[in-house]
Amino acid sequence: MTEFPSRDIARFPRSAAFGVAFILVAALGALPVEAAGARDSASSQGWGEGNVFKPKFEDLVRHADLILLGRVIQVGRIKQPGPSKSRPRSKRYAFWEDSFAVLRLEETLKGRAPRDTVKIAYHSDLEGDRTSYQAGKRYLVFLVNPLKYPDSYTTAHFHFGEYKINDQGKAERVADSSEMSKPIAVVVENVRKALGRPGRSR
Repeated sequence: MTEFPSRDIARFPRSAAFGVAFILVAALGALPVEAAGARDSASSQGWGEGNVFKPKFEDLVRHADLILLGRVIQVGRIKQPGPSKSRPRSKRYAFWEDSFAVLRLEETLKGRAPRDTVKIAYHSDLEGDRTSYQAGKRYLVFLVNPLKYPDSYTTAHFHFGEYKINDQGKAERVADSSEMSKPIAVVVENVRKALGRPGRSR
């Protein structure tokens, strides 16, 4: 909401014409805020200042509700980001992401997936969010359930929680050139070690 300091208002003449003009300007100034809708208000409240920080691997493992290995079988757009009007007012939620991916599970490393496919909402309106999924590609993903989505997860720490597996069987962290790719078995074993249960990887 736009705020107007009272001491600045007092400097202007208190004429009727000014009052009308001031109200008009204030109303016009508020339009972009209203037009932005729930998407912008939700993102500003939920994601803070919009900074995306690279976590330590142990923190990534700890923060994730689900850690899954699987293949993306579908990607698409979220048609209407914003409050879900079909749900009761007390349970309405807002999508900050504009896309979704459906991952078919191959292996669960942490948590319990509700079914053999998981829907991931991704690509928020943050400038630093470079999360991206491709249909047909295999991924190791670290997911969180933000609760506001009844049937979707999001990627923990944005693209830092997303590893794409290339044709050589190596896991590449998406949009992070600072990290060298490693064989997927090595990354999976690192997850298990961080969880305190090392074992042979598939």
